[in-house]
Amino acid sequence: MGIHVLIRSNPPCGYCTKTKALLDMKGLAYTTEDHETPEKVEAFKNAGHRSFPRVFIDGELIGGFDELQKHLQEKSSEDDDF
Repeated sequence: MGIHVLIRSNPPCGYCTKTKALLDMKGLAYTTEDHETPEKVEAFKNAGHRSFPRVFIDGELIGGFDELQKHLQEKSSEDDDF
């Protein structure tokens, strides 16, 4: 069974680029929502997020790059989807 990964990102964000590269390396497909206009960034902040990227797996907020990396390491030992 596959997973759905959503990345809320801001194109100039270095950690957003690293997040996408990590998922590519793991062979995991993802969808990206770019927040590139001031209005989208403001809506992102109003939703309670403070930094980019925000990674969601199957609708659950995982966090940013560091949290995703930790999550993938933990899941790789217990689940074949990772």
